[in-house]
Amino acid sequence: MKNIKTLKLTIINKDDNNFDMKYLKSNKGELTLGGIVLILVLLAVAYIGVKMAIPLVRYQQVKEIFRKEVAHLKTASVPEVRRVTLIQLNDIRIKLYPDEDFEDGLRIYREEEEQPYIMEAAYEHVVSFPGGYKYKYVFYPRRVAKWK
Repeated sequence: MKNIKTLKLTIINKDDNNFDMKYLKSNKGELTLGGIVLILVLLAVAYIGVKMAIPLVRYQQVKEIFRKEVAHLKTASVPEVRRVTLIQLNDIRIKLYPDEDFEDGLRIYREEEEQPYIMEAAYEHVVSFPGGYKYKYVFYPRRVAKWK
């Protein structure tokens, strides 16, 4: 029984001047400058993240359009697939770079007669931020048919 230690419980009152209570007071309901700065930083990061992600999502949409339309080349003609692809790209507001061979910027070709079709293009997307900062993405979507 000699090894038993007693624990003394001390009750501290807020009005007790013997203790430094400024660290024990609750800030519940108060908004500090550090909290405001943290919220502003998080909002800025979310804003930039969404603005930077939109072109990447559109690029995935373009790749999906190319995948579907290259598959249609098995049964449809090249001019028909070109027309449908350009309409779909226009619907998602993608403007392709013009090519020296094709004014519309969409290239659909075969390297040799027995080779599969290849569909490719190039376009850019500029992301503008407040303060005049701009960031430019340049995309080169390309799809090769899986049949000959």
